[in-house]
Amino acid sequence: MIEFKIKEKEYERMCEKVNKYKIKALVPQYVYEVIKKDSEYLNISFYGLCNLIIKKFSFNINTSYSLEFDEKKSLQFELQKKVAPYYQEIINTQGLKYDLNESQIVRNIFINYALLPPFMREITLFKQEIAYILNNESKIYVLSTGLIEGKAESILIDKKTNHLKIIIDNKEYGINKIELI
Repeated sequence: MIEFKIKEKEYERMCEKVNKYKIKALVPQYVYEVIKKDSEYLNISFYGLCNLIIKKFSFNINTSYSLEFDEKKSLQFELQKKVAPYYQEIINTQGLKYDLNESQIVRNIFINYALLPPFMREITLFKQEIAYILNNESKIYVLSTGLIEGKAESILIDKKTNHLKIIIDNKEYGINKIELI
C-alpha cells in the first residue's frame, strides 16, 4: 500500500496551484443536464454545485457505470480553494486504486451523482444540514416567502417530484426553499 504524505509547504503550493485550477472532463449529455437542472432547482450556481459534488461524492467512485450511448458534453468549472484538498486526495488515491486519469475520475464522480434519484443527491449534498434541522427544537429558516420560525417535524420524499420536502409546523416546503440562519 502506498501512502501519500505531503510536506506542509508543498501542500500550500499545491493548494495555490489547485486554487486556480480549471476542471475539464467530457461527460454524457444526461449528466450535464442533471447538474444544470439541480443547480437551478437548488438555487446554487453551476460551478458551486460542481465543487459541492466533488467534495461530497468523491470517495465512493463506482467505475462500472458506462453511459457511452449518450452524446458527450464538456463539463468545465473552476475548483474552489476550500475543495482543493479533497480534489487532490481523490486524484492521488482513486487514480492509483482504479488506474484512472484525472478526467476519468471526474467523469465517474459526476456519473455517480447523476444516476442517483434527486432525493438521494440532496441527502448526500446536505447531510449535515438535514441532521441539524431535525435535531433542533426551534430555528429560523429563510424561505422564498420570507422568514419563518418553527420546528422541523420531518423531511420526506415528495412523490410527485422525487425531491426532498420538509414539514415545518404542519406546512410543506421544498428543501430548495430553505436556508438556515
